[in-house]
Amino acid sequence: MQGGNFEPQFPVELIAKDFGYTVAAAGGAAQAPMISAALAVYERAMQSALGSENMTAVAKLYTS
Repeated sequence: MQGGNFEPQFPVELIAKDFGYTVAAAGGAAQAPMISAALAVYERAMQSALGSENMTAVAKLYTS
């Protein structure tokens, strides 16, 4: 993350998809609170047009 290499290795959009499946399989956010919180971060990254970048691109949400 610190090196700024956000080339896709495993993109944000696929992490979000998988976290969504995990929350659904667990029975909802209350049953998987940590994954649900992570999903919210990745969904925010998707809304910020970071979906095709590497999963570490979520760091861009917290830097200026």
